[in-house]
Amino acid sequence: MKVIIQTKLNVLHFKEVLNMLTYNHDSEDAEDYQTSPLDYRVGNAKTFLNDMLSATFLSDTGISILTKDELKEITPGMIFAEGTGTFPELRIDLPLRWVAVRGEGYHDWAIYYHTIDHEPDWVKHNGDKAMGENIIRRLVNCTDEVWELYRR
Repeated sequence: MKVIIQTKLNVLHFKEVLNMLTYNHDSEDAEDYQTSPLDYRVGNAKTFLNDMLSATFLSDTGISILTKDELKEITPGMIFAEGTGTFPELRIDLPLRWVAVRGEGYHDWAIYYHTIDHEPDWVKHNGDKAMGENIIRRLVNCTDEVWELYRR
């Protein structure tokens, strides 16, 4: 699914990343991050791209529907979709990181979330499970058959 997401980034986004890579930040910025100016620019570009990927996925436009056959092809235990955002449905006023994970055995799956300061793998093992159908289907557009396989 990440391949589908990446194809949604348009030329303007890549121009923005190119500007981040070529913009000459003053040395004070780089010193604050204890990195070279190039590392600082690359870090900004990576952050921008990660935000764009999350925003594109969350917008739910143009993303194919996850089918049971596609779910079966995903490696058990693998994070097959992830993102960040705010979710008023959860009544948490912090930005959250979420991950969609294929089940280890049976062809089930689940979405876990936690605060944005944790890495995706940490969220997979320690996060809270999303339970509301609206939020789950907004994050992972899926068929009714795949929805029935969601681990509750």
